[in-house]
Amino acid sequence: ESPRTPVELLPIVERMQGFLGLHPEYEVSQLNLTAARAGELFRELGDAMTTVISEKTKCAQLLIARDEKAKALRKRLRGLINELDYFMEPNDPRWRLFGLNMPDSVQRPDQPENVTVTLINNTDAHVTWEAPARAERYHIFQRIVGIDSEPVNVGASYDPDFVLAALPPQAEIEIAIRALNEGGESGLSEMVTVKTGA
Repeated sequence: ESPRTPVELLPIVERMQGFLGLHPEYEVSQLNLTAARAGELFRELGDAMTTVISEKTKCAQLLIARDEKAKALRKRLRGLINELDYFMEPNDPRWRLFGLNMPDSVQRPDQPENVTVTLINNTDAHVTWEAPARAERYHIFQRIVGIDSEPVNVGASYDPDFVLAALPPQAEIEIAIRALNEGGESGLSEMVTVKTGA
């Protein structure tokens, strides 16, 4: 079976460089099949792998920073809502001036249940769930285990199904759904875990 990843390919290129260096009679310069070219490919592939590792590290750090800021923002918003709730009646129209729904205008939807995740291929998944009472739309959340500290909102849908595309390969991903209407939002559904392919 031919190598499919850079990690598998790198030692093969290195061995090819060594072999052609010891046996130059097997080099085919017209096809650029030489020890020198194998050495160049080895260095370029190694540099590319180092760059990818570096960028993944940066992305992981950025994700951590994003999650920390999002957590702080949610805490501040929750504090604001609690303070408004203390000073204003549930049917006070000033709730809308803050971009919020009046607490007693519409009853919030129930929490979605029976979330099902089916892999379409290695990195795409089809998510379905039962439409709860009073739900008008949905937010889809995912958490990449080992990367995200909390679930991240990755999409919205008006129907009880959604396709998650371009998921990271070989990852364990937790998926949950939140229902919304004019009265507010439900709690997150139970997490469903799926493992993507290579």
